[in-house]
Amino acid sequence: MINTGALDWDNYAFRGVHGNEMKMLTGNMIEYLLGDTYSSPPPGDFDFNKRLEIADIDRLTQAVRNQSSPVWKYDVNTDGQLTNSDREAWITTKGTNWGDTNLDGVFKPTDLIMVFGSGRVQRRNRR
Repeated sequence: MINTGALDWDNYAFRGVHGNEMKMLTGNMIEYLLGDTYSSPPPGDFDFNKRLEIADIDRLTQAVRNQSSPVWKYDVNTDGQLTNSDREAWITTKGTNWGDTNLDGVFKPTDLIMVFGSGRVQRRNRR
């Protein structure tokens, strides 16, 4: 079964006749697996599009927080554990720095503007 809309293994699944979970290949996965020239995706590319993007680091952050399994799927530094060192390895592989919100390789004021504009900053009530 081909699902051309899904991007990765976790998005779509269905139950088989015996109740076991079965996974479907997506269009992106088939293209990735059957492409003319095989090139391994960079470590941390969790949606198989051969790019390290915000969605990938967000997914890795959730995996580290939740201690998701299988560990090997998110173990970017291949030490057998899910820790912040996997996030650090992702940042290094991407060639960027912490705080680089738009992943252009440089931490600058526009990154702060993106963070403040997104409403993802926690505010404390001061009395």
